[in-house]
Amino acid sequence: MKSDGSSILRRTVAPMVLLAGFAAAGCHPEHQRLRVEANRSGSGYHLVLLAEPGDRINARLKPALELANGTILRFDSASITADSGYFSAPPTAEIGATEATELHGVLRAGICPAGLEVCEPIKLDISVRLPSA
Repeated sequence: MKSDGSSILRRTVAPMVLLAGFAAAGCHPEHQRLRVEANRSGSGYHLVLLAEPGDRINARLKPALELANGTILRFDSASITADSGYFSAPPTAEIGATEATELHGVLRAGICPAGLEVCEPIKLDISVRLPSA
């Protein structure tokens, strides 16, 4: 079968243009899928891992936030689906009092995009602003 040069060009250039657009905009699709919010909790902070509507967070491999100082925070929730595969309520983690105003680290989690049955592992550099007292 003879291939048309313009169809090959479309198949190779279009994805590159799309990726260049994401890079130029400073965003990547997976950065929009998960976020961490912090709330005061007693003398420390309560962190909540939130997914985009329709996306599911894998519960079989607990999400983890590795902070810049080496501390690893694991997110969990007592509320999971019947098959134990996904969190049915946002998973949370706790961190004690700190002088920091922001947490920096790497989040590792499995995210199952809406409509897909397979989870994708993601690794995100994250900064979480801590609320003041």
